[in-house]
Amino acid sequence: MVRAVRRSGVRSLLAATLLTTTVAVAVPVSEVRAATGTVALQDKSVTPTTTSGAPALPGDVLTFTIAYDCSGLSLGDDCGGAVLTDALPTFTDIYGNPAQLEFVAASFTAPGDWDFQGVSGTVPNQVATWNAVPQTANSCTPPGNDPNTGLCAGDSGAVVLQLRVPNGIVPFTAPSQVVTNDATVSLAGQPDDDSSTSTSYI
Repeated sequence: MVRAVRRSGVRSLLAATLLTTTVAVAVPVSEVRAATGTVALQDKSVTPTTTSGAPALPGDVLTFTIAYDCSGLSLGDDCGGAVLTDALPTFTDIYGNPAQLEFVAASFTAPGDWDFQGVSGTVPNQVATWNAVPQTANSCTPPGNDPNTGLCAGDSGAVVLQLRVPNGIVPFTAPSQVVTNDATVSLAGQPDDDSSTSTSYI
């Protein structure tokens, strides 16, 4: 009987010890660096220049150039994670339906600043999208600043979008149709800036 009591007492003491013991478990934490810069869109231009009397014809390619710069308040600031979007210009086709210029190609004057994500959506809501390249470890902090490792404060350049006037669906009308185009950029889901508007005639 005494042994049973002792065992019971030992069990109670062990249970109380387990209940009052705190176990600390180290959980690895990966640091997420928030972008600290601001992207501004500068001039947006289109070539060739067209007019109502000399419009772009079916099959012609229009080249849109969207200039940008990333600025910050201190050394090492970056604009990684910014998203630049450009809705392909719309026009009215021969059936009276909304249509869009056709995507041909996208390029950059500073390839290390952006990744082209392609064209998404369906006509008439197709959008071209670029994501700013995030910086790698300290790549935006001099003297380790590498122009090919992210969109850093002080970086500037342009993204280039080439679009074709479709064959067979552009009405032959006078005056020519006007197509307008602009771009927007956002950072962390918040709008940063809008580009100027470019105008063409088809």
